[in-house]
Amino acid sequence: MGDDIYEMDYNEMSLFTTPFGQLVQKEKTDIVLGHIKNDTNRSKYISNVNDSIYAISQSFLDIDLTIKLIKFADPKIKSFKMTRVDRGE
Repeated sequence: MGDDIYEMDYNEMSLFTTPFGQLVQKEKTDIVLGHIKNDTNRSKYISNVNDSIYAISQSFLDIDLTIKLIKFADPKIKSFKMTRVDRGE
């Protein structure tokens, strides 16, 4: 694999940009806006599929960030010291 795989834009490559993902996103938006009842079997299914697509997309992003962290890490460093920024402060 070349380095170009590590520079993928996962926002651009999101599963929500696929035809299936766009359909799910449109129906989920209609549910949230109240255009479709949210208590039907179909709306519950669409909500579950939407949540699954989001979770898979988030996993791809996490993998990408992990690869970047591993590439950044120096093999001589035995541990990473967390700074206040790393902890989200």
